[in-house]
Amino acid sequence: MVALGFHNLDFRDQNDAAVMANLGRFNNLLTDYETANRIGGRQPRWNRDLRGLCWFMNSYGMQAYEEQPSDDIRNLPAVQLMTIHQAKGLEWPIVFVFSLTDRRFPPNRVGRQEEWCGIPRDLFDAARYEGNIEDERHLFYVAITRPKDALVLSHFRMMTRNVRRSRFLEDIDEELAMNLESRDLPALTLSPQIDVDEIQTFGATEIVAYNRCPHMYLLRNLWGFQPGFVQAIDYGPALHYCLRIAGDFVRNDGYDPRTAVASAVDENFHMAYVSGMVFDRFKDAANRTLTEFADKFGDDLNRIEEVEYRLEFPIQNATVMGRVDVLLRELNELEVRDYKTRVDDLTKGEATTQIRLYALGLRSMERNVTKGSVADLTEPSVEEVVVEDRLLAQAKGEAEATVDRIVNRSFNPYPGEYCSRCDFKNICRWCV
Repeated sequence: MVALGFHNLDFRDQNDAAVMANLGRFNNLLTDYETANRIGGRQPRWNRDLRGLCWFMNSYGMQAYEEQPSDDIRNLPAVQLMTIHQAKGLEWPIVFVFSLTDRRFPPNRVGRQEEWCGIPRDLFDAARYEGNIEDERHLFYVAITRPKDALVLSHFRMMTRNVRRSRFLEDIDEELAMNLESRDLPALTLSPQIDVDEIQTFGATEIVAYNRCPHMYLLRNLWGFQPGFVQAIDYGPALHYCLRIAGDFVRNDGYDPRTAVASAVDENFHMAYVSGMVFDRFKDAANRTLTEFADKFGDDLNRIEEVEYRLEFPIQNATVMGRVDVLLRELNELEVRDYKTRVDDLTKGEATTQIRLYALGLRSMERNVTKGSVADLTEPSVEEVVVEDRLLAQAKGEAEATVDRIVNRSFNPYPGEYCSRCDFKNICRWCV
């Protein structure tokens, strides 16, 4: 990307923004292909893998990875090209639907029985996957109901041979339609675009990420750029999961904390991208880490009321969602706790913001949250987060201000201390 001049692109330029957004979509394709090929600790073999990538792009990728969705770059004053599926639920003053010929729309294979790699048809609803003419007719209806002022439908008379127009065009009311033989459209008065404030949903982790660097947020959360592949990417989640299982063993089966951790790691520790001796080393490290944590804070496993608790709550013009690692109960009071490892890379301030947003949401659900804490599994340590009303109100105000900046597309970079750890430092022109 550097060789192609990515450093010369400026996200504030509308044309450059479109290029950067679609490079993000291509980055998605590359990441999906690489992660699928690295499962089980498989190492790259470039001659083989590049041939596989070419096949992946020319077959599955051609249909599965379309242009970056319009809602990611919806403020660009440009013609938006997209599939009908992408357009569902959206609306424009004028819409063009082209190439309406039989064998294209509807496609010639619709409803035709397919061979499914030798799988007997009676084992699944094959007809549902093959579709039928009514499915295609419904898709056509979606396409023609997207415009507010004008709909332009077009078809070929000849391609490599004479072709017939789509049978769906027969459904158009002739009294409403205007057949044009010339290439010019009549003068049209189009409705002005009206910006409507929509209630959007943001994760608590998104709010934290934006305040770390708005430009990093733009690249990752809106345009889909992915960090480089790391074999140990799922080590932290594996620790969290084993600790969750250990808590179940303590509460439900009466295990002592040490035995619970040993059993949880032995039976449930898994990492997708390592194998053999490397996996064994990670598993041994996980066992040591969680055993040390259980020795010091094992009593907390008896206080667990909820794990992976999902919540949503409203703030001004937005909804915040999140997932609390664990809720601990002490009599009638609840403590919100997040488990962290060094690879999570959250600062103390960022973790505090996240806990306070979770506490705010739980209180809005009339849960009696009186404490908050961040537990570092790798030290091990537990640090209290104060969740008094004044600080929760401050966290809410800061979250609302962050949402306003995201909605107003303020993505100026924050070059500084974090740049050295940024996933995108090699392609970001502002990283120092």
